[in-house]
Amino acid sequence: MRKTRSSNLTKTRRQARMKDLAPDVLRRFLAYRATQLEGLVDAVRDLISHQLTKGIEAELAIADLLRSVLPARFSAGKGFIIHSLGRQSNEVDLIVLDTTNTTRIFDFRAFELIPVEASLACIEVKTYLTKRELDDTFDRFNGSKKWSSTANESCGIGVTPSKE
Repeated sequence: MRKTRSSNLTKTRRQARMKDLAPDVLRRFLAYRATQLEGLVDAVRDLISHQLTKGIEAELAIADLLRSVLPARFSAGKGFIIHSLGRQSNEVDLIVLDTTNTTRIFDFRAFELIPVEASLACIEVKTYLTKRELDDTFDRFNGSKKWSSTANESCGIGVTPSKE
């Protein structure tokens, strides 16, 4: 009887310890991914002088990171948000959508046209950011969010600080 009680106590302690470790493992994993992303962005900054190419590479790196941590049914890519009344957003660096609930009618090679109701999140990626660019980005996102009462309220700006 004592052996069973001891086994149950050990099992309970082990389960409690695993619960405590889970947030630490996730935090460490995300820290490693952030370091990996910073290394890629630093290499691009160091090796490439063309600003547009730097931006595209940063967008692709963040899209890859999102795809690696989001469930498989989600997608992230460059595109435009469209409204059923004909409105169209400016280009959005990354639009996150649920691919199981969105018909891919307008899936071009370089960008997608996504209905406003299907966009789960919009992300603007900047390798260098000024106050004016930040204000302009928020104005663009706020204008798009007003199109539909069903539109998702998520928007974000990913900034990788310059080490210059």
